[in-house]
Amino acid sequence: MAPGVGDCDGAPGLEAAFTALWGEGLPRARCTVHQHRNLLAHAPKHLHEEGSADYRA
Repeated sequence: MAPGVGDCDGAPGLEAAFTALWGEGLPRARCTVHQHRNLLAHAPKHLHEEGSADYRA
């Protein structure tokens, strides 16, 4: 039985495993902790506080 949604951190291997096991029809979700970390990793430090506040809004 397939899960209702596949939650992952964007790792290509995990995405491929989801597809191999349950096909393209499985809804995917991205872990919000990893999304936030990626946002901060690519934003200038002086925008971290503002970016975090916008992300959580």
